[in-house]
Amino acid sequence: MPRRKILAPNHDPAKSLGWLATAWMEFFVRHGPGDVQGQPVVHGEEYTEVIVNCYAVGEHARNNHLLYDSSFLSRPKGCDKSGLAGRICLFEAFGPARFAGWARGGETYTDPYGFGFEYVYEPGEPMGRPVKAPFIRIMATEENQSNNTFRTVYYNLTDRDCPLYYWPGHDAVKREVFLADGGEIRTSTASSASKDGGLETHATMDEALALDTPLRTPTGWTTMGAVEVGDQLVGSGGRPVTVVKVTDVMVDRDCYRVRLPTGGAVVASAGHLWWARRPGGPAAVLTTEQMAAAGGRWQVPCVEGTWATLWGIERVGSVPVRCVGVDSADHLFQAGPGGRWLTHNTHLYETPELKEMRNVVAANMWKRKRGAGTWFFETTTMFEPGADSAAEETFNEAMALVEGRKKRGSHRLYFDHRWGECPDLTDEQMLRQAIRDAYGDALAWMDIDSLVDSVYDTRTSEARVRRYMLNAKTSSKDAWLREHEWDACGRKDVPPLADGDLVVLGGDGSWNNDATAIVATRVSDGHMELLGCWEQPEGPEGEEWQVDREAVDACVADAMNRFDVAGFYFDPPHWSDYLARWTSQWGHLMKVQASRQHPLDWWTNRPTQVVHALAEFHTAVLEKRVSYTKYPPEMEPYDERARRSLTLKRHALNARREPRRSGLHIRKESPKSAKKIDAIMAAVLSWQCRQDAIEGGILNEPEEQFFMPYRIR
Repeated sequence: MPRRKILAPNHDPAKSLGWLATAWMEFFVRHGPGDVQGQPVVHGEEYTEVIVNCYAVGEHARNNHLLYDSSFLSRPKGCDKSGLAGRICLFEAFGPARFAGWARGGETYTDPYGFGFEYVYEPGEPMGRPVKAPFIRIMATEENQSNNTFRTVYYNLTDRDCPLYYWPGHDAVKREVFLADGGEIRTSTASSASKDGGLETHATMDEALALDTPLRTPTGWTTMGAVEVGDQLVGSGGRPVTVVKVTDVMVDRDCYRVRLPTGGAVVASAGHLWWARRPGGPAAVLTTEQMAAAGGRWQVPCVEGTWATLWGIERVGSVPVRCVGVDSADHLFQAGPGGRWLTHNTHLYETPELKEMRNVVAANMWKRKRGAGTWFFETTTMFEPGADSAAEETFNEAMALVEGRKKRGSHRLYFDHRWGECPDLTDEQMLRQAIRDAYGDALAWMDIDSLVDSVYDTRTSEARVRRYMLNAKTSSKDAWLREHEWDACGRKDVPPLADGDLVVLGGDGSWNNDATAIVATRVSDGHMELLGCWEQPEGPEGEEWQVDREAVDACVADAMNRFDVAGFYFDPPHWSDYLARWTSQWGHLMKVQASRQHPLDWWTNRPTQVVHALAEFHTAVLEKRVSYTKYPPEMEPYDERARRSLTLKRHALNARREPRRSGLHIRKESPKSAKKIDAIMAAVLSWQCRQDAIEGGILNEPEEQFFMPYRIR
């Protein structure tokens, strides 16, 4: 089962308030709006484990500290993530959610209002007490999640059939709950979250145009309700732009009628983004709600390149709404009657303003941590790669911890990501297993046959299947290798490299402001391993950083001693002094050489040769002739070889396609990007060296015969 978890080294599931939390939720909370509305909650083994992990307490806990400051749960759509987030919010507001000492055994927690809930503590179990003045903020990592979480909260506090309806001292309104001791539960937009200043004890992260809004396409018209990923709209200047994301239909949003200069109007949610300005003033990205609250005149851009003054923005009743995103640099597309008006992409937490909301709230929480035991709960379905969303930032932070590129900091993270692997979606048996792996306990209420039918619906894109149904990472549109293509080369049945194996080496890198990597490939079967990778750290640590050249030298020497090395191709720039010494030591032993005079120097500034080497490697990956050892996720944070395998994968997926006159090259995302590709380039050189060795007949030669074909490329 593909599931990656990050837990603290001293994590002990027996030392957790989560057992009490699970029992409390199952007694007091009912399912919110949906097919099982009003039914008691019963957590399966998986979500019980998640709750227990979230509420883990350190062995030497003091000052109400939980073991984790933040928790990240990644599951496919339909797994009740928002429901779980809502239940945690209710427990934070009303339950014994903070550490109150260690039990000797036999102590009890009884609810203070006589509802009949009683929990008996085991010896050594942490005991709980209510949060003082809880301030719980519900945010959204996706467009429709904030309301989904709050619906569970609101339903449980306003429906007479729910036990918490009778809990004294709360007043629930449409988007906010006021608690008796001055606490509250609040949903937030970017404009409101930054103004409250350090009050939060818990936060969870889980806006849009009306469905009948006309959108102009290059061939006619469509509507917000009908547009899908891959469709084309008309952007600014009349240029076609491609739809790269759409959200589900959202209901119960605060909505406004935006009156256009022609007399027509569009209905937009409070959180919909506009490129707008005061007449004659500077333009900025603003929400409908921000413009309405500020009042006065606002202007939006027209397709003619001019600005038009809106006739008004007025609050209206809620209607179903939806968001789309396009791939234009200015994020604008034409919408509204006549198609003259340009509106903006709207995908929460992918704009600087909205991601800043999360950062502000997180900073506020750390201020209260000593007295309130604050923590952050983030739920998500797999993000779109390259969109720089909040979820992607957290995921990348987790992978940096797993690979050992970062040490665990003061903001301690519990990370839990589950997904399904299916290299070939046409293989129904493989697909069904991938769905089982991704959904886990959620298959108790999901119909696997319907999910499979949805996959094979021709209107469903492959990227959508992998992201939303399998919760698997997809790749950027210009990625050289796609994630499932690389994953398909992972093997559990092929032995890892062993001492004495006949191998070839590849190396690439710089000595500062980048990375350097060494890759070994077994000649007999194409099995490869990253032997070492030295990367410039991000942030202040990376300033004035230089690669540890002695460590690279030691890695090469170790490989020469461990393996029967038949060849070594290394890109010479920045390493000419070391290459001269390596050539002096081992060049005469190489059975395959880059050239007679410089047997180790394989220059990547030769377009024809590089295009050939890249194409050979890419084809080998697609045909699964390349392999690497696939380690189970539970080994990744602790096994050095497993961490290096993840590093090689990361570099492979960072590579972007770059068509040139000479053919297809690869590049980094941008020249100064922190997303390195040196390890995969080292793998390409190692593979080219293997190809040259095989073409020279190395596998047909008796071992005792010295073999020296020269491969001049």
